[in-house]
Parts: sequence; C-alpha cells; structure tokens
Amino acid sequence: MKTAFVKRSLILLAIAWTLVVATAVGFYLWSNEQQTIATVKTRANTLLERDMLYRSWGLTKGGIYVKVGTNSQPNPSLAFLPYRDIPHPDGGTLTMMTPSNVIQQAFGISNKHGDTLSKITSLRVVNASNQADAWEREALRQFESGVDEVSDVTFLDGKRYVRTMRPFVTEKKCLKCHGLQGYKIGDVRGGLSVAIPLDPALAAAKSYDFAIVSLLVFLWLMGLSGIFLQGRRLVRQTVVAVENARLRDQAEMSLHYMSNYDRHTNLPNRYLFEERLAALLKAAPELKESVAVVALEVRNLRRIVDIHGESLARDFLKQIAERLVMQLGEDDVVARLSSERVIFTLAQEGARVKNVSPFKNIEEVLSQPIDYEDKQFFPMVSMGISFFPDDSSDPGDLIQMAASCLDHSAERGVNGFELYSKSLQVEAVARLTMESGLQAALNEKQFFLNYQPQINADTGNITGFEALLRWKDSNGNLVSPVDFIPVAEENGLILPIGAWVLEAACRQAVVFQQTAGHYLMTGVNVSAKQFRDPTLVDHIDRVLAETGLPPEYLEIEITENTFMDDPLKTVEILTDLKIRGVKIAIDDFGTGYSSLNYLKRFPVDRLKIDRSFVMDIVTSDDDRVLVSLITSLAHGMGLEVIAEGVEEMEQRDILMNLDCPQMQGYLYSKPLSAEDFLAFLSDGQVGE
Repeated sequence: MKTAFVKRSLILLAIAWTLVVATAVGFYLWSNEQQTIATVKTRANTLLERDMLYRSWGLTKGGIYVKVGTNSQPNPSLAFLPYRDIPHPDGGTLTMMTPSNVIQQAFGISNKHGDTLSKITSLRVVNASNQADAWEREALRQFESGVDEVSDVTFLDGKRYVRTMRPFVTEKKCLKCHGLQGYKIGDVRGGLSVAIPLDPALAAAKSYDFAIVSLLVFLWLMGLSGIFLQGRRLVRQTVVAVENARLRDQAEMSLHYMSNYDRHTNLPNRYLFEERLAALLKAAPELKESVAVVALEVRNLRRIVDIHGESLARDFLKQIAERLVMQLGEDDVVARLSSERVIFTLAQEGARVKNVSPFKNIEEVLSQPIDYEDKQFFPMVSMGISFFPDDSSDPGDLIQMAASCLDHSAERGVNGFELYSKSLQVEAVARLTMESGLQAALNEKQFFLNYQPQINADTGNITGFEALLRWKDSNGNLVSPVDFIPVAEENGLILPIGAWVLEAACRQAVVFQQTAGHYLMTGVNVSAKQFRDPTLVDHIDRVLAETGLPPEYLEIEITENTFMDDPLKTVEILTDLKIRGVKIAIDDFGTGYSSLNYLKRFPVDRLKIDRSFVMDIVTSDDDRVLVSLITSLAHGMGLEVIAEGVEEMEQRDILMNLDCPQMQGYLYSKPLSAEDFLAFLSDGQVGE
C-alpha cells in the first residue's frame, strides 16, 4: 500500500517536472523574442535619430535649386510656388528642391539597397508618394494628442516589421513651403518613420535557441532520470521502513521481556525482582511468613570465563539457576543480579523464623559437579542472606543487605552462607567512610613514607630499606595500613597511591645515597592490582629515569598470591623487570600458595621470611624447621633470603645459626621518617 503511494507520488513529480521544464522552455522562447524585438526597436530608434538629424540639417539650408534633369524634375507638389523654377544664366532651368525632397531621394536609395524602409508622411500630403497607410494615420493622430513616438510590431506586405515613427512639428522656417497649407508654428504636419523587418532578426536569434532548448531538454531528461533513480531508492527505503516498522512492532511486543529478563539465563533481572519482591513482602504478613532474600555468587565463574569463554560460563550459570529453581517454592522469585550473581527469595512459615537448613541444602545441591562435554566443573558458591521483617521491610534495603553479606562471605574464600547482622551494616558504613577518606588523603597529600632499615647481622652494615606507606588523616590520627590498604585494593585507589609510593621511595633513595656514599637496596611493595596494571613496567621505567636511581637498587616486593592468578603473565612481567635490572623479592614467603615449581620458573632474587615464622622461632621447633627449610631452599636455588619482624637477640642468634644473616625488625630499628633514617645512617655502621 505504501509503495503504491510512493509510485503515484513519483509519477506526479515527473509530470510536475515536465511542466516546469516546458514552462521554462516557453518562457525562454518568449523572452528571447521580446529581447530581439527590443533590439530591433533600438536599431530603429538609432536610424530614426539619424534621419531626424538629416532633416534638421536640411531645414537649416532652406530650399535648394538644381538643374532640371532626368533625376531632378520639377516637383509638381510645389507648382503653387511662383519661384519654384527660375532660369539659369547658361540658358537652362533651375528647379527648387525642399529638404523633404532631398531626404526622400536619400530614403529611396536607402530603401532600395538596404533592409530598412524609411518614409516621410502626412495627413495633408503634398506629394502623393508620402500618402500615409493605416498604421501611420493612427500614429499621426496619436501625435496630435501629444505622443512623442509610436513603435509597434506590425505586418507590412505580409511580413512582420518593427515600425517606429516620430512627428514633424511645424517650425518658423517650415512656413515658407507649408504655411500655404494652413499649418501654424507648433502644428503636427507629418512624421518620419523607419520600418525594420523582424523575421531576419528572429531567425538569427533562433540559432541560439536550439542550444538553449537542447540544454533544457537535457536537464529535463536528467531530472526524470533522477526522479526514476530516487524513486527506486524511495521504494526500497519504503520497503525497508515497512520491514523496520514490522520489526519495531515485534520488538515492542518483546520489550517487556527484554527489559525485565536476562537473555542468557531467562531469569528476571533486578528491576523485575524488586517489583515481585515488593508484592511478596506485601502478602507475607497475611500469610504469616518470613521472607529470606538471598544473594548468591559463583566465585569461580570469572575464572571459567577467562579460561573457557563466555559461552561455557553462560551454560554453567544457567544450569546452576535451573538447579536453584528446583529447590524453591512456587511463589519464590529467582533473578540475575550481575554477571556472576543471582538473587532469590525463600519464603518460610512463621513471621520471625530464621531456619538455615534450606540454605545448607541449596549449597549442597549447587556445589555438585557440572559436566560439560568431556570436562567436569565444581561450582564454588557463596551466599548472603537478609530477612523480612527482621532486617528490613524495604525491598531495596533487603537486596543491599543480602549483597553486603555476600561480599563478606565471598571474602572468606570458602563455600557457605552468611546471615545479615547489624555489625555488617556498621562495617559497611565504616568501609564507605574509609573510601571517602582515602580519596581525600590522596588529594590532600596526607600519605607519607617510613623507612625500615635492612641489616646484615654478620657485619652490622645497613644494606637497604623497605619503604612503608603511612596515613595521617585530617584529624591527625594515624590509620593502620592493615585497615586502609585492603580498601584501596578493592576500589582501585591503590593504583595512584602505589604510583606515588614508588616515585617517592626512589627519590628518597637518591637522597640517602648522598649520606651513605652509595646506593642502598630500595624495597617497594607492589600490590596484586598494581602488578596486573599493564602500565606498571613503563611507569617503573619513567620513575627510574626521572629520579636517577639505578634499576639494580630497586627491589619490587610481591606476595605469593599475586602471581597465582595468572602465572604466565607473571613470568612475562617479572622477565621485563629482570631485563631492566630491577630486583624481585617474594614478600611474606611461606604464608601463601608456595610452590617449588613456580619458584623455579619465576626470575626471583630474594625470599622474605614472614614475621609469623620469626615471632615464635625461639619456642617453636616447627617454626625453626620451617625457617631452616626456607633458607636451605633459597640458598640451594641461588636466592638471597631475609627475615622480617626480628625483635629479640634470641631470634637473631637462631637466624644466624640457620644461615640467614639478612634481617629487618625492631631489634635494629622501627620504621623511621626520612630525617630519622638519615640520622640512623650517620650514626650506624654503613656497609656496601
């Protein structure tokens, strides 16, 4: 229907275009003819001006006498003049010729040999050849009414002429001949006309018409072609538009589904979940039920995505959702909360009952392995649970509480669930306050560094130091790194904070060199998030170049857990640093997922024994054995080893006996400000 309308419109447009071009052609031909006539009239006026000048010149001479001959016979129209003919002294006869006679003879020659016709005429003619025709008589009558010039296109002898005529007004010198005819000064006694044939001029002008008309016809054809081509395009666009409208209608029909359901799992999304949860909570008091809102996370789903791709992960989550639905009641709701999380309700009898056994059953069912092709995957499930009406009556609050519980449960890194408590709310508020404070600390430069010396117990020499981040808030209170560093890790502020620590430590190391006389090993901790930052190596290059610290005196400290997530990427980054000469130390060695295989593959320079092993080394045989194994392992692999947290002489002596002379701890010095560290360097024994 719409395409037919477009086609009809195109036909009407083609007709309209044809009429426009035809009108343009007609207007051009008409205007060209009018312009030609105007040109011919201009020529006629020019000739008329010339002839009037001839006449004016003749009048200044009066009459002239010429010998009577073949071409100059006496003028019978002047027979009434007694002095028309006079004898010539030689015996011949002279006859008078008036100015009009002279001009008429000139006109006769011009009319015979040229393409114009000039004529003198009057209503009371003396010479019959000057008799006026109908057009001239009408012109003479108009002159008597005061018209100065008459010009028209008329037919003469069957041909079109442009005729222009001006009046003869009687002057004093005209009375000599014409006074006897009754004319007085100022009377119109006749006129002078010029006639120019129009057809030759039109024929000459039409030689250009063919080119112009051909151009207009060409434009007409081009226009028709454009209309045709555009018409085809419009028809296609109309077809597409109709199809799009159909698809849009179809999309609108499914808009409710798309805006309320997750397309990968067919589960409701959060918005629909909140809507249904609100309805469920409204009905719960009448049914004397409590409603649990449960946020569930598959913790290893992200790793499955990274290794096996999105397709397998979607199927994995879909199967978990199907298992979950089988464990719930008819009125319970399941929805997808995020890429790795789902949320569901579980109604329980009793208005204030917190029965946890259903959640244990759900955990057992969901933790069962999932087979995919020839592989078997074991879901790692964590849950956070809030209850209506005990915790809140607001759907949004219940969802947020469940999500907070889930975050807390997931941090523990084991399968299970956690119930919402007021302490979690307090913890969430404290965490939010900490995040705001960290941002302010970064902006207001509240962070500073302390430096803890590293000592060679054999010689007593200071061999290096570890740069330790400290924070004094706007109230002047020191905030423990144990509290703020995990928050900075999670919200990403550890990246700009860590970048500042690296630059500040390297600049201070250059200052320390001026006192020590040589560079000290500069230990800088790099968090897991920093280590995964693709700009880390480039940033280290820039800092070393700007501060002037030689790369072999920079020691990057990372924990074992940092490189467990992606060993191949870890090897690549460590190799890049090693090529540049930067040293690598594994911090808190022995507390993470220690692996001899990884130690063999990673280009590590030093192991740092965690303070938890040193703390009880005097009284614990197990700790002494562990430290002995670590030092033996390090020396056997050509690695250096240093013990952290050395606070007592007995600890120092045992470490010395275990071949671990490199130490740091309060036995030698607490972490110092830059000024105190410079003083320590000046007072202490400094060695290479």
